[in-house]
Amino acid sequence: MIAAVPIASASAVKLKTVTVGTDPASVAVNSATGNVYVVDAGDNNVTVLNSAGLVVHTITVGLEPTAVAVNNGTNTVYVLNNAYNNMSVINGATNAIVANVTTGSSPVAVAVDPTTGTVYVANDGDNRVTVIDGSTNKWMANVTVGTSPSAIAVNPSSHAVYVANAADNTVSVINNNVVTANVTTGNDPKAVAYDPVNNEIYVANFNDNTVSVYDAISFLSIANITTVGLSPDALVADALGNVWVANSGSDTVSIINTQNTVVANVTLGALGTKVPDGIAVNPSNGAVYVANSNDNTVGIITGYSSTTQSSSPTSTVSTPPTGTTSTPTSSTTPTSSSGGGVPEFPFEAVGVVLLTLLVIVGYVVVRQSPSLRGKSS
Repeated sequence: MIAAVPIASASAVKLKTVTVGTDPASVAVNSATGNVYVVDAGDNNVTVLNSAGLVVHTITVGLEPTAVAVNNGTNTVYVLNNAYNNMSVINGATNAIVANVTTGSSPVAVAVDPTTGTVYVANDGDNRVTVIDGSTNKWMANVTVGTSPSAIAVNPSSHAVYVANAADNTVSVINNNVVTANVTTGNDPKAVAYDPVNNEIYVANFNDNTVSVYDAISFLSIANITTVGLSPDALVADALGNVWVANSGSDTVSIINTQNTVVANVTLGALGTKVPDGIAVNPSNGAVYVANSNDNTVGIITGYSSTTQSSSPTSTVSTPPTGTTSTPTSSTTPTSSSGGGVPEFPFEAVGVVLLTLLVIVGYVVVRQSPSLRGKSS
């Protein structure tokens, strides 16, 4: 079922909701084919959507799948099976599982270096990252990181790997399979993303309701963004340098522009009905996909214009609950403008002045005419 809902906003954003499997926990996009892969943790499947947002296939994987990543160049899909401590390797052309590769204990996050094809798996159960050769599906290395690694991202230019460690509030930086830095973050970092446009690292801090921003070379703090939604637990950078943050506690997606300012919050549904857990973007067309774990749907956001929003204050783009067809309204903080329009005549102010004058004249008349004044006892 697909419910298409236009959203009234300055940037003509639209939200479409697609029903998938049970408890969608993660989502990834192949920008070359347009296919979208959704991990359905509740029924041990991967739902495949085509570029039009239609469900075209369902792939059964291992027990308790948690995360998914795609190598666009080889059209290969990688799905982590948390209960099996392994990773299913899927041929994107045939949707067939071609291998199951052993990982560490309780794998929870996966990323692919698009240049080398190397696959990196963050294992929550043993605080390590498993490194796998994507061309052979063979183990290459284990790298010990911080406590409870929860998310992972790759810098395709430098080949650095960034691992968010939820229990000790750090990001481990891996170069050549060695940890070369540990960067302090906010409280309970649940997600990490690399933005190649600005060469910056973004970290979603679940318990702080913030996003930390760091320079990808010096690892110095650039910004601490406090105006995202509640309990941010997934984020992704698009091709223009905007960062999209899924807020599981407020059922919204915050949009951060290249100046590290939140310029919009897209409402996915009524509070408590969605609980977004995963987010991905197609860099080819800018479409953003949000995995909503609570109602078994994927929200597809399209039509966002960064040029429209880049200098605007934060706006809220609202949508009605799934299944409705009414056009919602948007709440946007007004801005002042100059030139380009006809000024409005101040009728209301003039009316107040005239009424005041009439009261004064009447008072003078009454004071001067005994017949119009009240009597005193």
